[in-house]
Amino acid sequence: THTHTHPSPHAFCHFPPLATGTAALVVMVLIGFKTKLSALALVVLLTFENLTINTFWSYPSHSHTRDFVKYDFFQTLSCIGGMLLVVALGAGGLSVDERKKAW
Repeated sequence: THTHTHPSPHAFCHFPPLATGTAALVVMVLIGFKTKLSALALVVLLTFENLTINTFWSYPSHSHTRDFVKYDFFQTLSCIGGMLLVVALGAGGLSVDERKKAW
């Protein structure tokens, strides 16, 4: 039988400073404070997480786990794409960044 060890899908939660920092970046993007920089930092973190945790290519092709991990990989890749759009376009009109420009 083939045994495959895989890191916990919630590996960031096992390192509280990283989980807290990630949560802070998400809140910063949500409220639109330092939006482009926060989104870029999330792109870096999510890319690292995706390439180290969601390694679907390391599972045998007949494994059901491979399908779940592959789904997680592409779901995270979608979030990375969304953050890249935020990096490129910036925050919207209701953001803290836009309101600071008006002052």
